[in-house]
This record gives sequence, C-alpha cells and structure tokens, in this order.
Amino acid sequence: MNFKYKARSSEGKIVEGVLSAPTQEGAVSAIRQRGLFPIKVERSAASLKKSEESLLDQLRKMGSVPLREKVIFFRQLSAMINAGVTRVVYSGGYPDRLSCEMLTEAGVQLDQAP
Repeated sequence: MNFKYKARSSEGKIVEGVLSAPTQEGAVSAIRQRGLFPIKVERSAASLKKSEESLLDQLRKMGSVPLREKVIFFRQLSAMINAGVTRVVYSGGYPDRLSCEMLTEAGVQLDQAP
C-alpha cells in the first residue's frame, strides 16, 4: 500500500511525500528510519480507491468461476491464513490472476513445482 505522509526533519522543516509499506505502522517506521518525525501518515488516494471496491465487484472480476467455487476458495483461503500457511506450491498453470493477487496480498508465497 502507498502512504502519504507529512513529517518534520531534525532541522524543523516540514517534509511531505509518499512511500510504500505493507501497513501504516511500517510506513511510520520507514519515516523514522529516514530521520524524520511523522506528523501525519495516511493511505494515499490510489490505495483507498482499490480497497473501496466492493467484494462483489472483486468477485465479478474472477471471470466465469461459479459463485459456489468462489465461496469455497475464500473459505479455504481464510482457513489457510488463520492456520499460518505462508507458502503454497502448485503444479501446472495457475490461471486465476485475482486469486494469485489475494494470496500474495495475504502474505502467502506462491511457487510452481518443477
């Protein structure tokens, strides 16, 4: 995600910018590592627009996959995330781009078996 920030430098100057981080806490940490003192850190407009898209709209992007299969996928994804799964190895192709994006966003590494 991208975060827009306003911070103060050690000289007292106001610095504004955008940086990429997985969480707001990560963004604050990155700003501090730059020797700046965060004043305001918020998700950028582009990041907000992507997350504001409804779940139904996201499901529609999955193409011709029947709703029942989508529901099963999300239940399995939820179980995997809650179980702490960090890596999935698959054989053959993985044609579902949205599923790949969701797994990656959830911190699950996808690897194709040789």
